[in-house]
Amino acid sequence: MLNKRILVLIFLLVFLLLVGCFPQNHAPIITSIPVTAVTEAKSPGFRRVYRNS
Repeated sequence: MLNKRILVLIFLLVFLLLVGCFPQNHAPIITSIPVTAVTEAKSPGFRRVYRNS
């Protein structure tokens, strides 16, 4: 399991990326955050992308 600090960082990163890409649609963004966070965390390239950002 990921510790809480990493989980919070993932959620913040995903939230900022989604808000930056879709500033007009806040409701769909908020509901899609958990699914997107889990998908990103399970993605093999996530850590590489996260470190480079």
